[in-house]
Amino acid sequence: MNALLPYVRELERELSAPRLAGAEWESWCDRCLDGGPSRELRAAVQRADLRKQGAFFTGPELGRRAALAFGPPTADESVYFDPACGTGDLLLAAAGRLPRDRHRAVATIVLGRRAVAVENHVIVCLPGDGTIERCRALLARLHSGNTDGWLNRRIRCRHLTTSAVAGIPWWDEP
Repeated sequence: MNALLPYVRELERELSAPRLAGAEWESWCDRCLDGGPSRELRAAVQRADLRKQGAFFTGPELGRRAALAFGPPTADESVYFDPACGTGDLLLAAAGRLPRDRHRAVATIVLGRRAVAVENHVIVCLPGDGTIERCRALLARLHSGNTDGWLNRRIRCRHLTTSAVAGIPWWDEP
């Protein structure tokens, strides 16, 4: 299993002091959340050695199929237990089926110079045409199911970023 240590150290480095940014960071995270640890372990350690140690793999595809067999989550408190977790393929697939935030991006139009309470992550959007109507159109887009779905696929468990906001498609209907 020592052969996997370089990969684990890379994960630790990138998560504690990211060197990547933007699309590269998002792509790296997607690989980690879509079977990356399982693939790395299989590449680093001989299958015979894994079998001697009793290791086996669900794999990303089987994890997705098994999570579908669980049925829909019954509530926000749904619990999935995988006693042989390994690289987490089954739990990652199950987590992908849990209810998501109601609105990934929450927006408010602030007019004037008054004090406003905000959460700890703020992205300020200024409409290109300078109109309040364009701001209202952005709010409508942010509250659409299409946008929520797109953002959940784009950023998964990560924070909303300026590149994600800039990439939001303008759907035909909010």
